[in-house]
Amino acid sequence: MSAFEQTVLVLIRFIQLYLFDSVVHEQILLHNALSVLNHVACSVDGQEKLFIGRVGAIEIAMGIIRRFLMKKTSCEIVEVAWTLLWNITDETPENCRRFIEDNDGLQVFHDCLDLWADKRDLVRNMLGLLGNVAEVQLLRHYLVTPQHMEKFRILVKRSQQNDIEIPYNCGGILA
Repeated sequence: MSAFEQTVLVLIRFIQLYLFDSVVHEQILLHNALSVLNHVACSVDGQEKLFIGRVGAIEIAMGIIRRFLMKKTSCEIVEVAWTLLWNITDETPENCRRFIEDNDGLQVFHDCLDLWADKRDLVRNMLGLLGNVAEVQLLRHYLVTPQHMEKFRILVKRSQQNDIEIPYNCGGILA
């Protein structure tokens, strides 16, 4: 933990380089950097998660997701970015606020859902993050618009053989 802040800053800086077209990375390097940052986020609580959000992790994850949305190509990197967002918003209302208010998170959610509704693990991760948002009373009003409620209604009805995670997570948001 003594190198926590430096590690996070180095990972974020490395991932930020990917967002610039002039820098070319192998996608495996981006995937690995996001995965390590996600593992760091999973191993900390409270103030450390706030630090990760404050130094730009939400913005870089959203930037990566937007980049793949523009390309209309899905890959594990998008899933890892959503997993990172899910983990750094867990029990961290300020990071939830950053996702919703500062990064237009619900629009990105809809864009991803429209493009990749068939990607079960990705949808589960997105709904997990929105479950964190739903736990923050001051942010709930963002989730109860007609557009969002219709998406949640469709997702609650969605079920596949032995797959209850998506309807369950969606039901939790609605509750």
